[in-house]
Amino acid sequence: MAAQSWAEWLSGLVSGLWPRLPLEPGSREAILEQKRLGALLDKELRKPVGQRDEELVHELRLETRKLALKNAQALRNTYKYGAIGWDLDTRQCCAAAQWAKQRIAASHRALAAFYEQVVQQREEDLAAAEARRMEVVAVQPTVRLELPEALQQAPPRLDMCSECAQNVQQMELAEERCRLLADAWRDGFRRRAEAAAASSGAQAGAAAAAAIAAPPAPPPAAFPPAGEVHQGQQLPSQQQQQQQQPLPQQHDCGGGGGAEGSPMTPKQQQQQQQPQQQHSSSDEEQR
Repeated sequence: MAAQSWAEWLSGLVSGLWPRLPLEPGSREAILEQKRLGALLDKELRKPVGQRDEELVHELRLETRKLALKNAQALRNTYKYGAIGWDLDTRQCCAAAQWAKQRIAASHRALAAFYEQVVQQREEDLAAAEARRMEVVAVQPTVRLELPEALQQAPPRLDMCSECAQNVQQMELAEERCRLLADAWRDGFRRRAEAAAASSGAQAGAAAAAAIAAPPAPPPAAFPPAGEVHQGQQLPSQQQQQQQQPLPQQHDCGGGGGAEGSPMTPKQQQQQQQPQQQHSSSDEEQR
């Protein structure tokens, strides 16, 4: 037990003193490191907002995106140059050697095109992480294996040697892994769109609730706009001035009680003429 503890202490001391070599992009160690950083990022993101270290989240996101981009570029180059190498291969190990090398070269070209799409999306993810914004879907990686008719049907197994059969099988497994990765990309895009829609819906609901809770706005003034006073309509200031003006005085006109300046009716005129006639007749009698 003591020997084991001593060995662990010595191993930790050596690993701490020995400089850590940079990881080769695309290697198994680099892919495992990418997964480790991604797990740490997911763990930090699962914490509540108040308990989350935003700076740590930003640093982990940057490191994960940088390493993911380097790994995607390395895998793209591996399959790209692998297709060229298999096209130039001149092996004659078995009767199905020509079919096997053409099939493997076609698979390399399809996977190189797939990782080219992954590189485009990884570049967008890294740019978004550096700008502290949400990622957008630049491209949806898809495996497109276009085989000519001569390569769609495999030759008999007896015509193929073990080495060619193993190479073909490895490429078929690589194609299946990339298809699963493409499905995972699509699921991630779908969840990202749902999260964005839920966030926008929550913001809209909060804005609506704030609008409902706010006090109602005061009614607009009852004054018509300038230049839009209709015929027969008066402004409040004009109405107030009219109320303050004195009314015209009223006089008793022959017991009629009408207002000054108002016209007399024919009856009122007749009543006014009768006393005048009486006065004139009395004057004639006196003469």
